Amino acid sequence: MMEKTWGVFALILSDKGDKKVLLTERTDWSGWNLPGGCVLMGETNSQALICQVRRATGLRVEILEQVGPSHDCGDDSAIAYCCRVVGGQLLPVTKQVKSNRYVSVGEAKTLNFVGLIGRLGRMGRMIYDGFSIMEEPVCGPTQSPPE
Repeated sequence: MMEKTWGVFALILSDKGDKKVLLTERTDWSGWNLPGGCVLMGETNSQALICQVRRATGLRVEILEQVGPSHDCGDDSAIAYCCRVVGGQLLPVTKQVKSNRYVSVGEAKTLNFVGLIGRLGRMGRMIYDGFSIMEEPVCGPTQSPPE
């Protein structure tokens, strides 16, 4: 039996009022996803997310709150958090990432997300949760995610 894995991902909305979400094109998987990754043993969700975002994008973020439900698939679960940029500089390319860029919902519809080709999948649902909160903002006062 495989050990359960837990992923955390950041919904980082553009601060330019252009209704865009930051996506990363990974070098180790085919497709686009939200910045984030696995929570390692001994890490909290917050620690893992802040570290993964910094490594993949160069940005320092503050976690505001969970967006949407936990997305479970067998022994793997993932959750998205709305985050605000508090420092750093967006790097166009990193060791793990071919490209970092803010995309609109129209642009996102043309991209392949990490996961099964031709299906929206868990990552796609989390990305579209990001676009939906721009229509009805849910990111309120700073809250720590549950550990």
